[in-house]
Parts: sequence; C-alpha cells; structure tokens
Amino acid sequence: MKSHIIQWFSVLLFVMLMMSSLVFAQTVISPSGGRMPTATTSPPLTHAPGSTVCCTQGVYGHPDATCFSTINAQQCRLQGGAIQHCTPFDNDTSVSSGTLIPIPVGVNPEDHPSLATLPQDIAESGVASMTYTPVTNDCDDFATDLEQFLEWQKGYNAGYAHFVVYDEITQEPLYAHTAVTVLIDGALGAVFIEPQTGRYISLDFDDNLFFTVFASPFPYIQGYWPTEPNVKISFYDNQAFANAAGVPSD
Repeated sequence: MKSHIIQWFSVLLFVMLMMSSLVFAQTVISPSGGRMPTATTSPPLTHAPGSTVCCTQGVYGHPDATCFSTINAQQCRLQGGAIQHCTPFDNDTSVSSGTLIPIPVGVNPEDHPSLATLPQDIAESGVASMTYTPVTNDCDDFATDLEQFLEWQKGYNAGYAHFVVYDEITQEPLYAHTAVTVLIDGALGAVFIEPQTGRYISLDFDDNLFFTVFASPFPYIQGYWPTEPNVKISFYDNQAFANAAGVPSD
C-alpha cells in the first residue's frame, strides 16, 4: 500500500510540475492570508460550551456543509450526521513549513468503473452504523476501521486523512477531524469518505477544484500551515503511519 501511494504521488508531482505555476499560486495558501470558509447553513464555531458541531452533509467550514450544534453525540448520529471535533490537534500555533502536494479533486466517482461498487462496499463495512463513543470509538477509530476494510477486504487504494480547521483571525485550531481517502489509479484524483456516515465529502474548501496536502512519507507538520484556506490536510497510508509521523490521535 505504501509503495502504491508513494508511486501515485510521484506521478502526480511530475504532472503538476508540468502545469502552470498559476495552479500553485491558487492552491498553496500563505499562512498570513486566506479565510475561514463559512458554511451558510451552519452555526458559528463559537458554539456553547459542552456542545459540539454535527454535520449531516459535508464537513464544517466547507461552503456546502449542513451542520448544527448539539450537546448530544447520539442525537447527531440518529439524524445521520457526523461529529466534527472528534480527534486531537496540535496546540502549536507557530508557522511551520513542509512539502505540499497538490491534488486534483474535480473527480466524479461515477465516471470511474473501479469505484462502481464503492458505495455498496462502504455500506457492507457496517462502519457508519457503529456506536460513537468520544475518545474510545470516535472519528479516528471509524476512519481506521473503514480504511482497513476497503484496503484489506475490497482491494481499494485507501488511506487515512487528518485535517485541522483554524480560526481565521487568531490562527488557533478550532477542530480536528479524520476521513478516508480512496485514490483512483491512473486518474490522478481521489475521493473522500466521511466514515461516520459513509457518504462522499469534499475537502476542497475554496471550491477551486484543487487542494494541497502534506502526505506520506513526509512527517506531520506541527503548527499553523494551511493547505486550504485556514485548513491543514494531511494524507497517510493508514492511522499507524499517521501516528508514527506525528499526527495527534486519541
């Protein structure tokens, strides 16, 4: 799996280096710039103490997300939603740097025969119906279970994604979340799955059809270094590789 991801990213880097530098100007966000993408259907992240944000569509901060505030994780799950702040983040707000890899995300899973049965395979895993328990069985556990099922049982080139959303003004971390990636061989693209719901999600927070990530085999970058506007996204082969690289988890 690791060699597949490294090979995939090597091809991707070669192709992207051949593209206009304008693409990089659009996708690599300066730590001093950017904005917190606001979901118009979502409450502000400064929700009441003791409550959490639940999204029934997308992820919080994405323009297309549908989210609400709740004090009960099970209420979120009963409404078919995903708890957003569900894994630790690093508290270092200093500016870091690292190797960014651009990913094209204008990919329709229905256009790729290799993904034809992916929705059924996700449902077969049963992960989305698991009981959510903070810390002991939350989003990183859901992501690991789904990634392993898709990789080991179904043969997909699956991986583990961790992302942190930052406050636009203070640059302090607001929440951290995990998702599952499935790379499309030969298509130079990827799809992303919310393991708590089993639905496709977008991590293209500025809707420009590209985003950048930190990825295996590079170490996790501590501190504020957004790869999308005020969002830091990291890709790894699995949670074990992510943890070894320094990604926080519980």
